[in-house]
Amino acid sequence: RLVLEGIHTYEGKGEPFREVRVLVESATPGLFSFSETGAGYESKELSFLGFVTLARETHFIALKQNGSQSTTSLEFEGNWQMMPLGEVVRYSVVSRSVYDSMGSIAPVKNTTECKVISASRAEDLHPTLQGVAKQHECRGLHDQYNQVLRAYFLQDYNYLVGIESSKSPFMYYSRRIT
Repeated sequence: RLVLEGIHTYEGKGEPFREVRVLVESATPGLFSFSETGAGYESKELSFLGFVTLARETHFIALKQNGSQSTTSLEFEGNWQMMPLGEVVRYSVVSRSVYDSMGSIAPVKNTTECKVISASRAEDLHPTLQGVAKQHECRGLHDQYNQVLRAYFLQDYNYLVGIESSKSPFMYYSRRIT
């Protein structure tokens, strides 16, 4: 179980943020399924390392809407197994989304690159965590806002968790593991 708390800012309006993830690692290394609840939504997701969404179903409670996302193509570059300091790892994903209110959205290809910046003790993020936390700076190569995401790969858990994003006029967030 992973609990993240902080502030999420959308179109200039900051709101407290709390997300609870119940993680289940699959028999296939690196694949996680998790359920997540936050303000106004519930979701179930299958991901690679907790970071690359492979499939997701979301229920927007207040809107009484459902949405789903599925990956149709996935490519990796770089040393994802070791992630040495200074390494740049990339992934490109083509995903398809369907929402009750909008129907099917055309598949979109997005490429994200992450550079391994530093390594520290995972307990620096939260006292109950063990092992090494490798800090990553990630950028979506097609992101019109050029946001940078700071994330940590929790090596003992084989899980990458986003902690904060740089500010943009559209949205940004800052959170911590509680």
